[in-house]
Amino acid sequence: MGAIRIGGLALVVACVASAILPGSAGAQGKPASDDNTGFIGIPQYTSSETGIPFFSPTNASTVDHAIRALREAAANCDRVAYDLAVENFKGSASYPAFGGPQGSRDMENMWSAMDKFPPFPKACTDPSDIIRKAIDNFFHMYFVAGVNVPLGVSSAVTGVDTFFGAGAYQIDNRSSTSGNATAFAGMRARAQTAMWEPTITSPFQSLGAFVETGIQTAFGAQSSLQTFQNVSGTPQAFGSNTISENLQIPILVGVTAPIVPGSAGKPAVLFDLYGGITLDSWTQTLQGRESGAPGGPGFFGQNRRFTVDPTVGVGVRVPVGDVGGLPGLTVGVNAELQFRPGGVVTAPSANFPSETYYGTVNPTAHMAIMARIGIPFGGR
Repeated sequence: MGAIRIGGLALVVACVASAILPGSAGAQGKPASDDNTGFIGIPQYTSSETGIPFFSPTNASTVDHAIRALREAAANCDRVAYDLAVENFKGSASYPAFGGPQGSRDMENMWSAMDKFPPFPKACTDPSDIIRKAIDNFFHMYFVAGVNVPLGVSSAVTGVDTFFGAGAYQIDNRSSTSGNATAFAGMRARAQTAMWEPTITSPFQSLGAFVETGIQTAFGAQSSLQTFQNVSGTPQAFGSNTISENLQIPILVGVTAPIVPGSAGKPAVLFDLYGGITLDSWTQTLQGRESGAPGGPGFFGQNRRFTVDPTVGVGVRVPVGDVGGLPGLTVGVNAELQFRPGGVVTAPSANFPSETYYGTVNPTAHMAIMARIGIPFGGR
């Protein structure tokens, strides 16, 4: 009997030891551990959006906040906000709250949570693409119309009488000159491409380059008119010295940058800065009659000029999308300065053989202000 008691006591002691001492033959399983790195416990916080457990409530909240932000950005078709939310989450997942084994496990779960992120809808029009597409559509055709205004134009008419020798007798007429705004219309073609595109952190940081040319006309309208009278003592000539506008062919190179970013449902505003030359066809005409020979014929001289005018300009364009069946419609307004050289035209008198009239015009800057409507007809 004594032996039985001793044996029973030993059995009880062995059972208690196996329940208390780790590693004993009857030990219960440990709480969660990180591959034998030590005790880490059981995650207590679960992401409501993914169902993934976390040790840190901050990490669980970060996952939920990111998914809600992505869902909202996708609903608004806002790709910039969507990409920014992804990048912010990646930063948080790289440095999760808590350290040690618990932090490592939370980091793994945060990266796994990205598999449950809502995708950006393929059917969405990416607002950042409004900028990129407006720059990246390779060819545009623009219909332009506006006014050309001469700035500071002046001209003069001189009568030279050689009866007493070359240049011995000349009289200037310094009557006033008026510059007239002339309407013009035409078409321009632009080839353009994107050099830098919007980024996640800098949606404004896009830049495009373009080359533009075309043809426009003012239909022969007068941009300068000088009337004169009593030129030279005996002939007493009177008449007009005028400039008429014909055709212009601009050849321009420039850059495009957004000044207002695109957002859901709203177009971007693009700024153009450019320069180049304008091949300019214009006509200077000097004509009139002479009071000293009332029954005689008049005089006439004309000089058709073709000049290369340095040109600079700025413009603002707004891509408004598909309107009335026109795809990718763009509207804008531009201002250009064209620097035209001066000119001279001669008209000999038919009544006084020694008399010749000279009409001059000074170098002048012309400001062209135009509205434009553009349609892309190609892309990369």
